[in-house]
Amino acid sequence: MQMRTSPDYNEPLKIYDDLYGLIKLQKEEKRIVDTWPLQRLREIKQLGLAHYVFPGATHSRFSHCIGVCHIAGEIANRVFKDKPEDEKEWLKRHARMAGLLHDIGHLPLSHSIEGVYKNLLSREVERITDKFMFEGGLKLEELRKDWAKSRESLPFFFLQATSVKKWKLHELLSAFIIKDSHISNLLIDMGYDLDELADAITGRNRTRELSHVIHSDLDADKMDYLMRDAKATGICYSQFDINYLLPNLVLDEGTQSIAVNEKALYAVEHYLLARYYYFLQILHHKKRDIYELLAAKCAEWMIEMGLLPDLDEFLGLVTSGELLQLDDNDFLRRLRGFSESAEVAPHKRKVADVVLDRGYIYLAGEHRFLEHYQERGYEASASALQFELNLKDENDEGNLLAHPDVELQFVKHEHSIYKHIKDIGAVIESGRDEDAVKDVDVIKIRCDDGHLEIIHNAHGTVIPKLTEWRVCTARYYFVPLN
Repeated sequence: MQMRTSPDYNEPLKIYDDLYGLIKLQKEEKRIVDTWPLQRLREIKQLGLAHYVFPGATHSRFSHCIGVCHIAGEIANRVFKDKPEDEKEWLKRHARMAGLLHDIGHLPLSHSIEGVYKNLLSREVERITDKFMFEGGLKLEELRKDWAKSRESLPFFFLQATSVKKWKLHELLSAFIIKDSHISNLLIDMGYDLDELADAITGRNRTRELSHVIHSDLDADKMDYLMRDAKATGICYSQFDINYLLPNLVLDEGTQSIAVNEKALYAVEHYLLARYYYFLQILHHKKRDIYELLAAKCAEWMIEMGLLPDLDEFLGLVTSGELLQLDDNDFLRRLRGFSESAEVAPHKRKVADVVLDRGYIYLAGEHRFLEHYQERGYEASASALQFELNLKDENDEGNLLAHPDVELQFVKHEHSIYKHIKDIGAVIESGRDEDAVKDVDVIKIRCDDGHLEIIHNAHGTVIPKLTEWRVCTARYYFVPLN
């Protein structure tokens, strides 16, 4: 018997997934799975520190990417079925590969650390954008020279975005890695268009129907993480009827939009409610939320001390490819060093210990109220402000989280079922707003007579009424100083 000493890339790879059963990856997908950008995701938890609250939530970004690849293929099979064979195969291959690669730019603890670097990058992009606008109309090539040589290629890519704030940093990083790393040539050799993959992940609509599969309000990414995270946490609220929804996805050739058959309208409602409860019960669970925020605060301090890369070093890691060495274990190792350093102030070390050791955090108070979309927000609520003042007077003294370097004793959130129609630039009175129908970020319903409606204008759904209200939540957390 001859022993195999290297992977056989002439055969597909079969993976048994705990959600979908047996998944088959094509041979080119198998080659990408075996590269470090994908394998690194095994060491990045899908939900960051959520396992502090939900012990089963130890699943990784790797399993999520495998799932998104599979669901993207299922969507493609349905919505592109009437395309010419060559075009259908091209779209399906690119949809699956974009799904496989869509999260390779994630930083440690998934979204926690991402926000820290996004803020740093946003300020730098604003600085050079202001220079572009106000110092004599510099060209983009000249702007690039304003950056250190080690990161010269990066700002040009980021400046293509209309706004970093509109996009998630990990999406931009994923797109950059696809276009400028050691996997780029491998993808080209296998016949993939790098620009199409990158634009599908960031939602730039180079090929509109491809972008809808990966980056829209009803995409493969969201479908997978709602189901996968529900299973891992045991929170059933974020499950939905994916087996009925998928067969009812259709492609509208006129707008190149993916829509849902009208008969599946209630399945879409279920999906939106599932996503709403997902944010309330999992992402912004009262304990998970504060641990993630404290981890991000520690990351800010570690950057100041040089224990994590500053912006220059971070962008250097991106362009050199060394960013792909960072994972959860690396961050927690650095955080342990921070918590044990005599150079770190005692209150900062204690915050680090709370994150590392799942230190007890007391929820001293919580205030919730419903607010209409026309009202002014949390700050305008007299009852919420009184709640905040009372708890501060009673608890701020002796609260580690109220320390001027921390200031995380109060955490506020606003949640709604779905975006309000005013937020997408449409007019409520407009029955069939063409711009809204073409907007990639609006769920569309194909009515029985064949025309498209944005879900806000569809008949027989409660979604328009529900979008008029949001739930506002304020929480006061307490950790003793001593």
